[in-house]
Amino acid sequence: DASGGEHTLKVFAAGEPQLRTLPPGAIAVDDGGLYVGCGDGRLPLLEVQLAGKRRMSAAEFLRGFSVAGARME
Repeated sequence: DASGGEHTLKVFAAGEPQLRTLPPGAIAVDDGGLYVGCGDGRLPLLEVQLAGKRRMSAAEFLRGFSVAGARME
């Protein structure tokens, strides 16, 4: 986040892997979708939950949380 703190993000649903380049662990927003880099491409995240928050669609998550510079470990 903007404060540089760490957050736990649970992934409840993801789409089919895509062959678009994104370094493993990197998080990106593209065409309104939320993606995480994995292997040889990227995985679209469809439903997530931030620690202490309710489960929500990726679109809802992006309306309230910035992923600029974020990474998954």
